Amino acid sequence: MIKKLEIENFQGHKNTTLELGPGMNMITGEGNDIGKTAILRALGWVLANRPLGEGFIRKKQDSPAKVTITTEDVQVCRTKGKGVDSYTIPSDKGFEPLTSFGKNPPSEIVDILNFSDANIQTQHERAFLVLDPPGQVALRIRDATGLDIIDKVVSIIDSKKKEKSAKLKGREADLEETSSKLDVLLEIDLDRLEELVREAQKILKTKEELFGKMNRLRSIISNLKEVEANWIELPDNVDQVLEKGGLISSRRVELDSLHTNLRRIISNLKSVEEKLSLLPSEVDSKIFGIGELERKYNNTCSKVERLADLIEQIEKVDSRLITKQKELKGLEKEHSLLLGQLRCCPSCGQELDEKAKKVLLGDKE
Repeated sequence: MIKKLEIENFQGHKNTTLELGPGMNMITGEGNDIGKTAILRALGWVLANRPLGEGFIRKKQDSPAKVTITTEDVQVCRTKGKGVDSYTIPSDKGFEPLTSFGKNPPSEIVDILNFSDANIQTQHERAFLVLDPPGQVALRIRDATGLDIIDKVVSIIDSKKKEKSAKLKGREADLEETSSKLDVLLEIDLDRLEELVREAQKILKTKEELFGKMNRLRSIISNLKEVEANWIELPDNVDQVLEKGGLISSRRVELDSLHTNLRRIISNLKSVEEKLSLLPSEVDSKIFGIGELERKYNNTCSKVERLADLIEQIEKVDSRLITKQKELKGLEKEHSLLLGQLRCCPSCGQELDEKAKKVLLGDKE
């Protein structure tokens, strides 16, 4: 309830104070333009921020227009003039000005005063609620009793209800889908499924083993290719060459013995030559023949040594050939063994039958 209304520099009021009592208060006065309507207008200016503009400020006054409403609980002041346009309400730090608002009063003012146009009636208005249409009366009663709050609550409840209903329908659809999936799962033979899982595990293990064998087979094939690249083409009569090499080796031993004896003879001949230096000239031709014989012998020894080197190289090649033949036989044996264990073709991946395995193993039958 408003206890006091103070008006300063507002229309015809320079400084007016009204003390209001409980219940209904009537403002009367003789004639027009004495300020009755200005009082209601000043009260409406605080409650609804109407009128707008600055036309209500007293002319020829430097002070701003100011209207203060004092209730049982609070004091609200509305001020407007040069450089000022604000509401003032009490706070913990004293009086706090409110300046950021538009055409309507701040929400703090509306909540504190809790007034509406139903609390004020002007001179020429018809009787309150008596002649108002039923819809207007219902709105007044709703606002006065707080039914608008109930309407808002009901609206919020309806909105929440619709939201929950939509979620419930979604959950029901999810539940139905889950139930369908569960029915499908219940129809599955778990024992058969476990058996299939075990078989799949065995197949995977076999696959890993086959991959390992295939890798080993690829390694063997790579080694075979390397052996093939290093293969030494030997003549068809290699056995005859080796046999002759053996004969030459034995002959070399005999030649070494002859060479030793021949050197000893040459040494003796030289000593004889020295002793025969005193003999007549016809002996020179015979001595020259002995020198020619020594040169031929040296040439023969050189050829024998080259032949011995060739025999040694042939023996080394023969030894390497035997070793490679043994390695090749081992690789061919392991290759045949791995091919016999294969289930799928390493080239195309198709399953091998017995006939295809025989073809791979070289069995034409």
